[in-house]
Amino acid sequence: MNNLFHFKFYLVSVFVFSITIGLLGALFKLMHWPWADEMLVIALLTTLILCVILLYDMLTFPIKKKPLWIFGLIISPLIVGLIYCFMRDDLLDKCEE
Repeated sequence: MNNLFHFKFYLVSVFVFSITIGLLGALFKLMHWPWADEMLVIALLTTLILCVILLYDMLTFPIKKKPLWIFGLIISPLIVGLIYCFMRDDLLDKCEE
């Protein structure tokens, strides 16, 4: 079992943090308030790091419908990443048992 997903609460928390900072950064950008660029950069970097972690997990472990999940993570990383974090245990193939 992957030790990374013993910390599922922390992964989901970082995803929610990234979504929140991204939305606030977009609001700040629309209102021409300061720190908008920095907030958007932080949100995009955390999203990129989380996507790399999830892609590594998807490629390492045998999950059901792997190409669909990888394609979805490329298209919409935040939503698919959150769904994958919650459904990962159900998606693993039980072939090893």
